[in-house]
Amino acid sequence: MVHKFGLDTVQANTLRDQLLQGLIVHLYSIAVGLRVSESLTIDYPELLDLEAQHVERELKMNHEGLSDKVREVMPREVYDATHRINATYALYWSNRLERPEIVNPYRLNGFESAGNELIQILASTPGDPAHDYELVDEWAQALGIRDWYVWVKYEK
Repeated sequence: MVHKFGLDTVQANTLRDQLLQGLIVHLYSIAVGLRVSESLTIDYPELLDLEAQHVERELKMNHEGLSDKVREVMPREVYDATHRINATYALYWSNRLERPEIVNPYRLNGFESAGNELIQILASTPGDPAHDYELVDEWAQALGIRDWYVWVKYEK
């Protein structure tokens, strides 16, 4: 069977798995990463300039993902969830860096309100690491992807 873009079943399944894994890693790393960033800034304010440089590179890369070309090839569910997370990242950093224009690409593409929803979840979830799974699950629920993954207990 040939799927979209001329992929055979094995290729389509491989692509699906890569997109899913990438999205779940993105979900977790941004949700928890924003907490880590905030903690680092409180404990080590001298790192903010270095962190801001990293954030600028990340924002540029995220902005490139909003292109029509990317939108055409990505499944809608993955594209939307990814950019809702990216909008959250942009909203968070626009506030921290006092640069409201950072959010403009997400505002123009209709992702700002979803980003604000995730910011509210971030703000209302206790900030200690014991609540990381709860934060990720609540973000996933808001994104409509909570049933896309299961937590696996880490065994030493």
